[in-house]
Amino acid sequence: MGVRVLANDQKPVLIVGGAQGIGKEIAERFLKEGHRVAVSDIDEQGLSLLKKQHSELLTFQADVSSWESVQQMISAAERELGGIAHLVYSAGMTKSLPFLEVDFSLWKKTLAVNLYGLYYCIKASAPYICERQEGSIVVIGSGSAITGSGGGIQYYASKAGAFGLM
Repeated sequence: MGVRVLANDQKPVLIVGGAQGIGKEIAERFLKEGHRVAVSDIDEQGLSLLKKQHSELLTFQADVSSWESVQQMISAAERELGGIAHLVYSAGMTKSLPFLEVDFSLWKKTLAVNLYGLYYCIKASAPYICERQEGSIVVIGSGSAITGSGGGIQYYASKAGAFGLM
């Protein structure tokens, strides 16, 4: 997978949902480019493995579906990174099921992670990024927001909402 870093400015970056997959690839690329990097994820085991591979990495266990958890994570990242210049939102969940098999709890949880979590992370980090008067917020999206394929109705709706939010 090809990952292009935003800029070689070596400013602090927080990657939300970075213990595996695209988020992990992005974190490793930012580290390679010399940035101060923090990764958050709900997956403590994944964070532990990532930390073993990259001792300079800061890690925070957080549940993005919880406003309180996000506030604590952003505050800790701001303090321990020495600021947040870049936020990358890569947290997400999907479960592909036929429409009639998607129950209300799966619907709510998917939107809580893929849409509300994104809103919470932007809401909590934007004041820090704006205070610096520089930086970026990057959201890992999905073509499913437009095409409605590859993840189930709850996934499509959450990604379309994220697309609208951005």
